[in-house]
Amino acid sequence: MRYVLITGVSSGIGLVSAQYLIGKGYFVFGSVRSEKRGNELRGQLGPNFHPLVFDVRDLEGIHRSLAEVSAIVKNNLLVALVNNAGIAVSGPIELIDQQEIKDQFDVNVVGLLNTTRAFLPLLGAGREPIKNPGRIINISSIASSFTFPFQTLYAASKHAVESINDGLRRELSLYGIKVISIRPGPIKSEIWQKQMKEDKLYQGTVYAPIFEKKLDLVKSKEAGASPTELVAKVIHQAIELPKPKLKYLIYKNHFLYYFSRMIPDRWADYLIYRQMGKIISAKTTEAPW
Repeated sequence: MRYVLITGVSSGIGLVSAQYLIGKGYFVFGSVRSEKRGNELRGQLGPNFHPLVFDVRDLEGIHRSLAEVSAIVKNNLLVALVNNAGIAVSGPIELIDQQEIKDQFDVNVVGLLNTTRAFLPLLGAGREPIKNPGRIINISSIASSFTFPFQTLYAASKHAVESINDGLRRELSLYGIKVISIRPGPIKSEIWQKQMKEDKLYQGTVYAPIFEKKLDLVKSKEAGASPTELVAKVIHQAIELPKPKLKYLIYKNHFLYYFSRMIPDRWADYLIYRQMGKIISAKTTEAPW
């Protein structure tokens, strides 16, 4: 039996990836935050799924789950740890609640570190190099490379994930543990549906006209988003391939992605301001050339 642990399997990328990997013959441990949801998924996903009830911010819960997993896998290792659990806090830095700022980094960054550090022994760390150590797959985002306004905190958390990914990859080469980043662009996921609801909180503020425009942009991006199953397939490749890529980009328009990284920052600012329309002052929308 080949064992994989995925954090955040209640919905979205985590749930679809669990279904996909179980279909490929893997036994999947999946983290959820409630026992009720865990039981629902056990019934939905079948005998090759085992729910782990923990929040990535809760060290005690993580270590309870570590003991639970260790008892099941016995002398085997995890084939992969997929750090998928994450949230997206949206809004203007000026107005976002302080607790939301903390939550963004506690879940996406500190939570990823908490889970990784706890499960490293089950990936082959702390022992003599072995033939087939486990792998760490971190679900990052295209936002790690390009920061859109009002997604600043989410982008910053994914910038941090990329730095952690690079550092871990180099450190854990000591054990032969591969560390892989998957950077999806727009994906059909509930996380952005939640964000659109949160955006309505800023009605009645100076930012309201911008958020009305942003809502249209988010809807248009969602319409052209990649299916969640595509991320699951890439995760499977990252587990199976003898020499996986260090970083996987899942984005329909590769040209636009690389173009946005190559142009000067002032040009990128200008294009974003234009996209926002007449809401931004005429002075701000002056061409940078």
